Amino acid sequence: MVGWGMEFRLDQPDMVQCVECGRYRREGEWSHDRPAHGRVVSHTVCPTCQPAMLDHLRWDIEFPSWTLPKQLEAIRLRVRHIPMDSASVREKLRTMGIDDGALLLRFMEEVQPFLVARLCHYCRLPIESTDPVSERAGYVLHETCASHLNDSLQVLTGMDPPPAHLDAYMDVARIPHGVRAGVRKDLESSFLAA
Repeated sequence: MVGWGMEFRLDQPDMVQCVECGRYRREGEWSHDRPAHGRVVSHTVCPTCQPAMLDHLRWDIEFPSWTLPKQLEAIRLRVRHIPMDSASVREKLRTMGIDDGALLLRFMEEVQPFLVARLCHYCRLPIESTDPVSERAGYVLHETCASHLNDSLQVLTGMDPPPAHLDAYMDVARIPHGVRAGVRKDLESSFLAA
């Protein structure tokens, strides 16, 4: 039996960590200072990351219900304000059922001036021609982002996540949504191989 002063409570964490940027909140301040070993850490989204995350969730939830013209207009507006490369736009169009044809070509020509040459799917920022890059989970990423993803993957594989709850484990391992499809594919192929 655990005494009252020694009770281990997950509903009363010592600190919280943002699942998007990885910062920790300690005494009301957000920083990248890691907690001491043995601290109970829960997860949330910090105030800095919250608007972008809510926008991303709203987009994912509402986008499929819109008409095709509204979806295309939403993508047109998005590429002007949020860095996207041609692969990101083509993938979004594929989810809408537009795989090829005149509409795809016309749309890609229209948004081409606003696209970045290469996008890091980990941090969602453009990859400049002088940036050191590395490939991980099927993506070309900034070298530092690939290193962070590699660290997160080691945490994830150390937990041996069940396939049904993989997204929850990816939240804990701080794996951004932009690379989850590639991570899932890699992990599922390793599950099948085992």
